Amino acid sequence: MSKNETKANIITGLVLLIIGIGMIVGARDFERIVAMDVGPGFFPTIIGSLMAALSAIFIIINTKKMLSAGYSNAEKAHSTEKFTLTADTKRVLVTIALLAGYIALIPFLGFMISSGIYLIISMCLLAEKLTWQKVILYAIMSIVTAASLNLLFTRVFWIMLPRGTLF
Repeated sequence: MSKNETKANIITGLVLLIIGIGMIVGARDFERIVAMDVGPGFFPTIIGSLMAALSAIFIIINTKKMLSAGYSNAEKAHSTEKFTLTADTKRVLVTIALLAGYIALIPFLGFMISSGIYLIISMCLLAEKLTWQKVILYAIMSIVTAASLNLLFTRVFWIMLPRGTLF
């Protein structure tokens, strides 16, 4: 693993750590509709905690790799290695931006529409060769997944998902 890849891993870990902490903090603001032991912030808190913990471990592992590689200050000053974004790194950055957009759209479009849009765009982004048949398949999979999750949470777990102000 090169020095740049290790730095990129540390930066990615930091971004995911911040997102995890944001999930934990944001989950505290959810209103309780019914007096229950498990409120609407329970699952986001668990997911955010796991995300933050795993990101911290990822940062520690990559920091140790970077330090054990023996990069001295003199080597860093004379290094001619440039940081370049590979296609995979660009996909990761776009995926993080899509996730941020998804989170921002949920209050306006609701869970089902936002999830459907996020899933189809993510699948198209991560597909190796994109054809119209794949786009149609991804659209169907996105709609079925968003609708199934909505039914699961509302009918089985009795947890209301955001409806959105526009729809």
